[in-house]
Amino acid sequence: MNYTCQYFEEAIRILQQLDQHKIEQMLDLLLEVRQRGGRVFFLGVGGGAGHASHAVNDFRKIASIESYTPTDNASELTARINDDGWETSYRNWLQGSRLRPTDAVFVLFRRRWRCRTWNQCQPGERASICQTGRGPDLWHC
Repeated sequence: MNYTCQYFEEAIRILQQLDQHKIEQMLDLLLEVRQRGGRVFFLGVGGGAGHASHAVNDFRKIASIESYTPTDNASELTARINDDGWETSYRNWLQGSRLRPTDAVFVLFRRRWRCRTWNQCQPGERASICQTGRGPDLWHC
């Protein structure tokens, strides 16, 4: 079997494993955020940081959803890490962004982690979208 054929077969197999219902739920939430005038904050580290930056571009340009990621401002992010520590840098950045109940947080992790609250992440999905303003923590997924 040649490389291209193998690649296509693997891509088809991966696509067939995706939960279409969860994708539709995510789309519905994103549409709701846009209709309410909310913003989407993308969080990621490593490769996820690159995906977050790309997502901000696409969501702003194509979907007309106001979007941000802390990794697009390396100076601010590294200052927060230096002054406050890595563990709180994203949370403090979100607080500085005045996170509102109309906003959403999209968490991208390479190692298949799903955010429950910022300080408590457990194995789960590759990406998780969280709606803010639904509890005592900054957000819930």
